[in-house]
Amino acid sequence: MHQPAELLRTRCRFAYVPGPGHRRSFTATEAGSTFECKLDGGAFGACTSPQNYSALAAGAHTFQVRAVDPAGNTDPTPATFGWTIDTTAPDTTLTATPPAVTNSTSASFSFTATEAGSTFECKRDGAAFGACTSPQNYSALAAGAHTFQVRAIDRAGNIDPTPATFSWTIDTALDTTPPAILLVSPTSSPTYSASDPRLTLSGSASDDVGVTQVTWTNSRGGGGSASGTTNWIADGILLRLGMNVLAVTARDAAGNTATTTLTVTLVIGFTDDPLTETTPIRVVHFVELRSAIDSARAAFGLPTFMWTDPTLVAGVTPVQALHLTELRTALDQAYQVAGRGPRPTYTDPTIVAGETIIKASHLIQLRAALLALLE
Repeated sequence: MHQPAELLRTRCRFAYVPGPGHRRSFTATEAGSTFECKLDGGAFGACTSPQNYSALAAGAHTFQVRAVDPAGNTDPTPATFGWTIDTTAPDTTLTATPPAVTNSTSASFSFTATEAGSTFECKRDGAAFGACTSPQNYSALAAGAHTFQVRAIDRAGNIDPTPATFSWTIDTALDTTPPAILLVSPTSSPTYSASDPRLTLSGSASDDVGVTQVTWTNSRGGGGSASGTTNWIADGILLRLGMNVLAVTARDAAGNTATTTLTVTLVIGFTDDPLTETTPIRVVHFVELRSAIDSARAAFGLPTFMWTDPTLVAGVTPVQALHLTELRTALDQAYQVAGRGPRPTYTDPTIVAGETIIKASHLIQLRAALLALLE
């Protein structure tokens, strides 16, 4: 049998055809060669270049082609091409818009798509769609009604058939006076010191037309909407260790806003701080850690831990190994719910009643781990 001077090789060129049809072109290193093709899990069969496929299912596909020269030698390494057919259009969502009625002649829109890597096209009023990115900003808009639309286009070219749409009205005769907002609790002062990572704010707001919303943000992360407007309450605020600047904003129907701030410093204090290896272990050390850990658990949505000997009394309740184990368990659960990692590591990982001597280092590690959770 004739053996070619050079091992037979097949070269494949992929040509994309929009829609479910796809074409592959290929050549061989030896003139006069024939070809065999296969698609996905099918068997090799005689074919010619270009090889066309139509009505393919959505999903991943693999095409292979091998050359057979006039002497019957078959390419041992078929040319291979893998590709994915995506016929699903992305969905577009607006994440930020101007008020439905505003006196501002500027507008900003933020948006996302359900498919990563998508691009966007925007249009305003009667204009045509054009390429855009988030956020899309407009300025010097005329008074009156306006409509904004945005649609996502995925990497396969599928276009969202139902663009996200928002309509709003610019009324330059609207009230331009911002609302007034007042913080009442836990203080009316601009600063506050807290020992609990959970905080509730309350106060009042007023406006000549009407307050429509009160929101809050924390400079250390987090934010939300308060309940109520004229008299409002913002609860579930998670403080971080150290300084937290809380901003509370009232908005009226015309989009005017007013903000007040409160700087809160979270400090977690302990008796005998710092502990040393020569510090006697006292019931108060366990009581304080229980209280601080329960506060942290509540801040992350966990219930109070079910402690053995719920009330520890100095001089009455002996400190046991079980009390130390429970502190670790309660704190580890808070780490898990908070999504913080890695979890704390401890000296003497296994505490054995009657064998493990409770030391200051055990409590030092718990204090440090608790503070780290709240940073």
